[in-house]
Amino acid sequence: MQSENRIRIYDIQPSVGMPGGDVTIYCEGLHPLSLDEDGLHFCGDVSMIEGASTHKLVTHIPRTPVSTDVYIVQSGEIKSNVYHFYIPTCIAHTLHTVGSPAVNSMGDIFATFSGTRGQLTPASVFRVTPDGEKRPIISALMNATSLVIGPDDRLYISSRYDGNVYVSDYNGKYEVFARGLGEAFGLAFDSAGNLYVGDRSGSIFQVAPDGSTDFFADLPASSIAYHLAVDSKDNLYVTLPVEIGENTIYRISPGGDVTDFITDLSEFHGIIVDSEDRIFVAEVCQGKGAVVMIDPETKQKKRILSGDEIISLAITPDGNLCVATFSKLYLVAGDKLELD
Repeated sequence: MQSENRIRIYDIQPSVGMPGGDVTIYCEGLHPLSLDEDGLHFCGDVSMIEGASTHKLVTHIPRTPVSTDVYIVQSGEIKSNVYHFYIPTCIAHTLHTVGSPAVNSMGDIFATFSGTRGQLTPASVFRVTPDGEKRPIISALMNATSLVIGPDDRLYISSRYDGNVYVSDYNGKYEVFARGLGEAFGLAFDSAGNLYVGDRSGSIFQVAPDGSTDFFADLPASSIAYHLAVDSKDNLYVTLPVEIGENTIYRISPGGDVTDFITDLSEFHGIIVDSEDRIFVAEVCQGKGAVVMIDPETKQKKRILSGDEIISLAITPDGNLCVATFSKLYLVAGDKLELD
């Protein structure tokens, strides 16, 4: 009798998720009215079923997952197959991330403890090795915001407090690189070595390799953040989330022409572009957080990762995805992401 009523889980989407993220479980042989309150077992916890039909369940990933196993129990005795779900590893915590992390050629990840405006935190920038060792490298830099590795293999840091961009070696010795950049938020380099700096009060600046600064483009202001990324053609993509109304991802040509790339009711946060010019962005849609991949030609979006409080992203040299929340860093194995 059990074989005739066998439940089979055959997919979970998105295929990668972090604690608190929402997922849809696709299955066969499900009878929603026969599910008990403890009928869904997700990664070592009993998960609340938030929606069910004969072929799918909607739920959230537990806050403290302890395994990869997902299975369904129906009518108290009929158990599904065990499906293994991938939850990435948290490699660092006790951070305060507001802008992008940065990754150098050795795979070291740099992240901030930004603090509230005007707060001088004990450490400003941390270095996290690929095996998860975290140590502070910069102190006394007020409100470190966004990070990027330059073509000179040094770390560039914006401060939303004083409007400066600083440059540092990997041991934490830093100096001012450019001044007077407003509420400096968001950094990206083009192929010529020019640094683009967002000013969340409504501007994009272009900083030449010698530190000289020019106004580049005018954009709406954001009280939350600016995030920047550059593709292989030196098009600059900018997100600037607003809390109420439509949000836009802007595309700015190398000549400074601004166009609306995507406009949506979703909030768009951190953004990166990979070597194939695929765009990845942290998105909040109807309160649900995710990383979505966007085709630059068709503008089609694909949800590849689910999770709460995702702020920004970075790609490691070996193709893994670093995902930053407000306080943690997760490392997602690239071969676990469904990009095709």
